[in-house]
Amino acid sequence: MKDIKIKVCGMRDPENIDQLIKLRVDFMGLIFYPGSSRFAGDSETDFSQFQRIIKTGVFVNSDLEDIVQAIKKYGLEAVQLHGDETPEFASQVRKQGVKVIKAFPVWDEGDLEKAEDYRKSVDFYLFDTKGEKPGGNGIVFDWEILNDKTFSKPFFLAGGLNQSNIQGISKIKNPAFYAVDLNSGVEIKPALKDLKEIKTIKNKIAQICQSTQ
Repeated sequence: MKDIKIKVCGMRDPENIDQLIKLRVDFMGLIFYPGSSRFAGDSETDFSQFQRIIKTGVFVNSDLEDIVQAIKKYGLEAVQLHGDETPEFASQVRKQGVKVIKAFPVWDEGDLEKAEDYRKSVDFYLFDTKGEKPGGNGIVFDWEILNDKTFSKPFFLAGGLNQSNIQGISKIKNPAFYAVDLNSGVEIKPALKDLKEIKTIKNKIAQICQSTQ
């Protein structure tokens, strides 16, 4: 298995973010969905100050204008679309000079079919467990169903990842597997992450990648 990247989503607290950057993870998710307990849109923190991590704005059925404003205000380098956005809309976001991640709620193999409709519009897919909320439900789906599909874009794996189940990613043999997305499984409380837990997971992922090369 090649080196798997790490995205930590639902960040907001500046001190917590500083500590996360020191761990050298790859992506940081800032949620701009007002219905989320991890909503970062009303924070007074200047997120554009944080470097050495790919700042990713997470949006759910937002207007293009709102996304563009957030890209400029917070220095976003990637945008994650976590709603019912069309391939055409994703293309419009991509034209803003950011990487685009399109999220898909998954429970069974049939839920993976829609992803390839976006192959010309996005840079990454993200497969998250289908649940009551758009994300952060804290439950997992059967990751092995990913092995039966061919994807034209690299994908992130999300949905309830934590220290106790991270070893299970070793069963994912799909060459498009690119990154894990940590959120509710590493939280002390909404928008405040357990850095020790993340460090442990990071080390376990490194061991898995090394042992499967």
